[in-house]
Amino acid sequence: MGLIRNARFMRVAAAAVLALSLFVGTTRSLGELSRKAEATFYSGVRDEAEGYARPSANSQLEARADAALGLVAVAANYGAQPETDNLRRAREAVLAADSIAGKGAANGELGLRFDELCAKLAESGADGPFSLSERDAGLVSAYANDFRGAQRVIDSSGYNDEARKVLDAASQFPASLFAVGAFVDYPDAF
Repeated sequence: MGLIRNARFMRVAAAAVLALSLFVGTTRSLGELSRKAEATFYSGVRDEAEGYARPSANSQLEARADAALGLVAVAANYGAQPETDNLRRAREAVLAADSIAGKGAANGELGLRFDELCAKLAESGADGPFSLSERDAGLVSAYANDFRGAQRVIDSSGYNDEARKVLDAASQFPASLFAVGAFVDYPDAF
């Protein structure tokens, strides 16, 4: 009974309860925002102004992997072995990545290896090792268009905007006081 009447104890207890409430609230709010941001990577973002859902970054990443596989199939006819193997491994890394950050890193490597193989296949004529048939040249062009188009969709997918919203919320008061200690998996930029 003496502690309840002690004003100093009551102030410390009230401050502790307030701090705990802020911490729990911050953790819950940032956790929910983070889960929503991650979901947009896999399911897309609804664009209210346009009235439709933008394709997910993950589905476009799969489209890039498909275009890479098509390019590998064409290149197999021409013996661009090291570049073909590099692209195949990069594609497998994209499909095997189990986190958004991992998918982002693998996507960067996939882009490099795709461009490397396209450049190798573009070497044709008397000076180059390849002479693509008209059909295969058209396929290479189509796969390159699909590959680059999917990256443009990824760049405008909205996932990075959602991830930035979470990080912005974590940097504002009072969340900034507790964001580091909060048990939240913050979204990674893609």
